[in-house]
Amino acid sequence: MGIVMFWYYKSTAKPFKNAFLGSVSGLAALAAVNYLTTGLLTVNYLTLACAAVVGIPGVAATILLNLFVQ
Repeated sequence: MGIVMFWYYKSTAKPFKNAFLGSVSGLAALAAVNYLTTGLLTVNYLTLACAAVVGIPGVAATILLNLFVQ
């Protein structure tokens, strides 16, 4: 998914701004999920990287993967 996001950000008019806002929104979503649902996701390097690179869809995919694995 990181390659798809790189391609998307590269094709936009303002790639650095969009990549920064995507990373910030993903990290904010991860923080909100961690605060609101205690114990659903553990914050580690993998979840931080997924949230920063992919954004909100990465957080949603991590939650779904966590629910299906358990």
